[in-house]
Amino acid sequence: MTPKEYAKFWKMLPVLVRPSEAEIEFWEKAVKNILKKNRNPKTLVLGTTPEIRDLLAKYKIETICLDINPFMVKAMTLVMNKKNPKEKIVIGDWLKMPFGENSFDLVLSDSAQDNILLKAFDKFFRNVFKVLKPNGFWLMGASHFTSHTDGISLDKYIEIYRKTPKIFKDINQKLYWFVKVSCHKDFYNSEKKLGSWKKIDDKLKNYADNDKISWKELKDLSISVSDIGRVLIADNFVWITIKEFYRFFKKHHFKVMAKMQDKTFLADRFKHVFILKKIV
Repeated sequence: MTPKEYAKFWKMLPVLVRPSEAEIEFWEKAVKNILKKNRNPKTLVLGTTPEIRDLLAKYKIETICLDINPFMVKAMTLVMNKKNPKEKIVIGDWLKMPFGENSFDLVLSDSAQDNILLKAFDKFFRNVFKVLKPNGFWLMGASHFTSHTDGISLDKYIEIYRKTPKIFKDINQKLYWFVKVSCHKDFYNSEKKLGSWKKIDDKLKNYADNDKISWKELKDLSISVSDIGRVLIADNFVWITIKEFYRFFKKHHFKVMAKMQDKTFLADRFKHVFILKKIV
């Protein structure tokens, strides 16, 4: 897949996988309030999420985007609607940030921690704390489970589909139920907080091979079979509960100043966006 092809896929992706308009509007209010006190806040973006970069470009904010993947940098830049003359790309690791202490007034990230193993979460939070200036802000998107006990089995997922197949034509509805399967004990390692959408798809394919579901049902139920799904599918991802996020915030001296959940989309019941403040 080329960067141009990936950029097209990104535009098709549902919320939860990328920020919604309401989430960006929530963050924009915070950015405007920061600009009232500091006309030139130095800002770090963890990754190259185009919606976040468009927001910063709108106000011509001095920005550094830190991303380890040059392919994603190229693809996400193609998605952007605005060009920020004050933006700089740095290829690097969030766990080895090449910046000194108190370098930034503002950090933005959307579900960046999904890509980091649980054992590295403390280092990740420490790094963000380190590079933020005292009383600096972190605008953070956090995909999460509501509770590790609210998962459903794969058979229940199939049952729901067979009762109401029309709802699975809506990718946001489908993603909601798929996530609920992913926090079931059959597909989620509760010790490592590690889930796998690929394991679910592999099991569905096994069901199809053994005539437990039809090939049409496989296409409707699977994430990886569809074009959109090829982008969504992940071998492993780390998700924790919202309560566990709050424990990390407290442990690493971040205060929740505000939060919101975009309830327009069913899948976004598994996501909050936060305005966090570094407390020293």
